[in-house]
Amino acid sequence: MSVAIDGYLKKKAKNAMVLKKTWNKRWFALAGETLSYSNTPRCKVPSAAYKISDLIKITKPSDTTFELEFPSRVLDLKATDAVEARRWLEALEAARQYLAGLPTDPRMSLRDQQARADNHLTQSYGNHKKPSWKGAQQVDDPGPPPPRPRQMQ
Repeated sequence: MSVAIDGYLKKKAKNAMVLKKTWNKRWFALAGETLSYSNTPRCKVPSAAYKISDLIKITKPSDTTFELEFPSRVLDLKATDAVEARRWLEALEAARQYLAGLPTDPRMSLRDQQARADNHLTQSYGNHKKPSWKGAQQVDDPGPPPPRPRQMQ
């Protein structure tokens, strides 16, 4: 499974009070249909993992922050700058569309791509709620990639 994007993002603490916002630096990775995070890239088992197919909504309150709404949790995330936030949003939207069976189109704006994916999900599930995936689940570590074969010279 290849990693579409990975890197450090700040995640708002689950029980952060309104007045005291606590942002924790975490290593996030989007691989296949799973978004996972851990304290560092060296952690073997992620702290949590979420299926992109369960992603209900993506919102962008500011240039550097974005929210991912899953059935079990809303992740408030902050990138180091607007460019990094845009990279994450584009990768998440591309994964979401791929899993919905929609081709990605780099010429479409992110807003248009999100609207197309939302429309597809509404048509697929109608007025019913999207099937729920119960909370975050730990993902098995696939281990290191196999060694590459040597090339003859």
